Amino acid sequence: MVDFMPAGADVTLQSLFALRDGGKAVLEGGNPSNLTIPYLRIMHRGLQIRGYLSFSKQDETELIELVKMGRLDVGRLITHRFSLEEANEAMEIVEGRVGNPWWVIVSS
Repeated sequence: MVDFMPAGADVTLQSLFALRDGGKAVLEGGNPSNLTIPYLRIMHRGLQIRGYLSFSKQDETELIELVKMGRLDVGRLITHRFSLEEANEAMEIVEGRVGNPWWVIVSS
């Protein structure tokens, strides 16, 4: 699970709790919220959670503006789209590398 959420812990926690045993989460949305995760849940399920900062906030803002203005087309990177109700299917696609997934989008 890769989390780009910029604020609020609810969706992030739901995603973490939905991970399978041994699941991995990368947090890179710059979310300032505190996450309350039961220690034993992480330990017993063998979850891996790490933070990652691959670009600056300014880079992110400029990139989003380019997409909004239509100057950067990221549509070709999106290989799969799912509704929130289909999130489990999306995870199977990603984990099983079914259909050569690149960007798998789950949205409500």
